[in-house]
Amino acid sequence: MTADATVLLIGVGATGEQLAAQLAARGTVGRIVLASAPGPSFVPNERQAAYLSRPWRSTPAFIVASPVRLWPEIAAAIPSAPARLRFCVARLWEMVTAPIVPASMAARMRLPVELDLRAACARVTVPTLVVTGEPRLDRVVPPASTREYLSLIPGAKYEMMEGTGHLGVVTQPDRFARVVGTFVNAASS
Repeated sequence: MTADATVLLIGVGATGEQLAAQLAARGTVGRIVLASAPGPSFVPNERQAAYLSRPWRSTPAFIVASPVRLWPEIAAAIPSAPARLRFCVARLWEMVTAPIVPASMAARMRLPVELDLRAACARVTVPTLVVTGEPRLDRVVPPASTREYLSLIPGAKYEMMEGTGHLGVVTQPDRFARVVGTFVNAASS
């Protein structure tokens, strides 16, 4: 990775944030983008904690509850019913062809307790962009948790994507690419 590379972390959990912060602190990367990523103080809510305590047994409930939990965001982010249907079918296909690994997801969500992200973030000196969706639409990681990086990474910038929540990178990929492209180009000049 070159020193002008951009590290893009999208809701990846503490492992990714720790890696990005350490790479940036060492001068290995030139920019960081954190999108809907849990902040260092993130604590799973009661429902999430229940899933995490027994990831494999909770998977059916997690999968069944996901459309209900995510529907308000999908409906707001994707304007037409046919487009929403195509989006949902595509995500279902992704789940079938690249299934989730519940134990790995649970382990990743437990890491913020074990890692000292605050110290690593304080050493970041490269341009950093923090991106969230709207608070009312993100029902996975509260945007306030992601915005915590603004107070931890010196000079970090913030962008909220209206009309979407946690899935903005997937529900509105072109818009997300413009947000990131604008940041990368501005940071490069």
